[in-house]
Amino acid sequence: MPLLPGRVLAEKILDELRIEISSKQLKPILAAILVGQDPSSKTYIALKQKACQKIGVEFRLFKMRKNTTQKKLSAQIQNLNEDKTVHGILLQLPLPAQLNPNQAIQAIDPEKDADGFHPANLEKFLRGDPDAILSPVPAGIKILLESTGQNLAGKNALITSNSEIFSKPILKILADKNIGGSWKSCRDTDIFDATKNADIFVTACGKPQWIRGENIKKGAIIIDVGINKIAPRKIVGDVDIDSVKNRASLVSPVPGGVGPLTVAFLLKNVMQLSEI
Repeated sequence: MPLLPGRVLAEKILDELRIEISSKQLKPILAAILVGQDPSSKTYIALKQKACQKIGVEFRLFKMRKNTTQKKLSAQIQNLNEDKTVHGILLQLPLPAQLNPNQAIQAIDPEKDADGFHPANLEKFLRGDPDAILSPVPAGIKILLESTGQNLAGKNALITSNSEIFSKPILKILADKNIGGSWKSCRDTDIFDATKNADIFVTACGKPQWIRGENIKKGAIIIDVGINKIAPRKIVGDVDIDSVKNRASLVSPVPGGVGPLTVAFLLKNVMQLSEI
């Protein structure tokens, strides 16, 4: 069973960005806010910083204490909104329990929203604005589907996630490719009835290896967005690769699938924002 080449595609995008940034003599600056000391968040921040250094994007990290208040977080975001040297703002999620992530995301200037999470940017994308900032995860899913080289028009796709809003840009991408799409919550009791009928299955539930061969359609394309740490040095996706390898036609691995692409498309957004 072939694996979708997320890491290879990401490296190609980063190389293209490095060349474009250099040739245009751009000086993009990404400001990242990290609240607390969550180990996974620190790892992701380090990966993003390393990618920035590789392609010529200046990375500025703003650390805040775990017990910070919503007011202090909003003030930090506003300072970055007003800083004319900063092109993109990244708020590393998840936030500590006392903070409202939606309120924080909405405080980010849409023209500096590197993650494309702001409702204004989502709305622009959904209405087909070609200049809209697309969130890196849907952008990564889009290029993985294109990398299959298959005509996917008329296929049936299912997205499972904990939040319906996560599915909206992905459903738009699918519709633009004439792929039928639907969403189900990870908590739905009849979810496996749907997964068994999906030609394309996107899972973002954060449940270690919960998708097995008996849960999918023969020949399905599976895109695994789940990232689950099951040991200090072991990360797995939502999909049990060994179990699905004789039924799925293609699977995105974890690590090395959607993850590297989200970093690459985040930096592509930063470059785009630097040209506004």
